[in-house]
Amino acid sequence: MPLYVFFGPFFIMILSIPLVLKKVPRNPFFGFQTRTKGTQTDEQWYKVNFHGGIAIAIAGLFSYIFCMVVPYLHYDLRTSVKFCTLVFIGSALIAVVYTILKTGD
Repeated sequence: MPLYVFFGPFFIMILSIPLVLKKVPRNPFFGFQTRTKGTQTDEQWYKVNFHGGIAIAIAGLFSYIFCMVVPYLHYDLRTSVKFCTLVFIGSALIAVVYTILKTGD
């Protein structure tokens, strides 16, 4: 399995760490933005990003483990990469939806 397949899940797991630790102040570039971002308090910002960071870390871990297992299912390389990509995108979307539902924004 090519290494670039593992880069995406690993990268989002690393990026989620500062969000979970509440180390990212409000900004327009990094973190989960909400519809009420102009009137959002610091407490709301950290709450949304904490839940989002955990969800993204779980999605990255799930994708990473899935991509480790897929080659042993006897698929060809092209099919394995497609499966890994779909699981990565799907789990990231589920994480975003979970964050929206969990925080009520």
